Amino acid sequence: MPNLKHGRPTARAKAREPRFGLRMPAQGTPAPFRVLVSTRWLAFGTGLGLAGLVALVRAPQRWLALLKSMVVAGLTATILAVAEARRLRFESIPVPVVDLPGQLDGLKVVQLTDLHLGSLFSAAKLRRAKAWLAQVQPDMIVLTGDFISHERDIGLLRAGLADIRAPLGVYAVLGNHDYWTNIPAIEHIFHKHGVVLLRNERRLLDLAGASLCIVGIDCVWEQLHDLAKGLCGRPPGATTLVLVHEPDTADDIAQYGAALQLSGHTHAGHFAVPGLGPAFLPRHGLLYFRGLQRVGGMWLYVSRGLGGFPLRLGSSPEATLLTLRKG
Repeated sequence: MPNLKHGRPTARAKAREPRFGLRMPAQGTPAPFRVLVSTRWLAFGTGLGLAGLVALVRAPQRWLALLKSMVVAGLTATILAVAEARRLRFESIPVPVVDLPGQLDGLKVVQLTDLHLGSLFSAAKLRRAKAWLAQVQPDMIVLTGDFISHERDIGLLRAGLADIRAPLGVYAVLGNHDYWTNIPAIEHIFHKHGVVLLRNERRLLDLAGASLCIVGIDCVWEQLHDLAKGLCGRPPGATTLVLVHEPDTADDIAQYGAALQLSGHTHAGHFAVPGLGPAFLPRHGLLYFRGLQRVGGMWLYVSRGLGGFPLRLGSSPEATLLTLRKG
């Protein structure tokens, strides 16, 4: 097994840190900021502002028309962003896995992530996702963190997890926002509703003679992750599904021979217009921010999530059905 460094359990860092950064950190260097702001978006906004200023200088008598145009454009963009934030897309993703046992061919896993219950539209989208679950009837449900953003919303989580069931179980990992609320209360709710919380732990399922290993890695942001503890010592030949909130662990996790990693955290940047890319990306979500992609010999899927800030463009909220197939 690879000799990889991992964070040791610590309390949330108290030191102040910059809120924004403008450039991607060097490869292998931890990001010192919480959120990366895209320089492309900043350049685009600056260009628009300069174009408006030039137009105003050349035709000062048209300042009112220019102001009206800016207001109309801003309102239109806001309406579109709110409408997209309210929308919930149901994605169906086939995942071809090399050497997948025949018993696991067609296994259906639903991923729900970044519920952020308490944020605008989040509870309604979770209700729609639960109705969809009854239609697709997954074999397993995985929940990959950021369930609430504030401790006052713990009751919404209690209600939201009611009636979420699957034949092979419901498994969860915690995200950074969860650690900023009330972990004991979240753990109690999971236990009450039969959700298996994995914190650098694994569960081994025997499906008609085929081994499926579900590994949950604890929060990377809070430096509570321990890849070796969760991934070492698995039975030889077990197909491994890894749950971790932050996607940028993928390069390290792939070295352990996992088949599939499921993550969230990034919300796909909230604003992701073609040509400009994502507007905002969080720490530990800079390298991989959306969709299905190959990382070494492992598949990684990064969901856009259900909730969060109630404005989105090009990054619709999602609930995801992933079906394992023989590759």
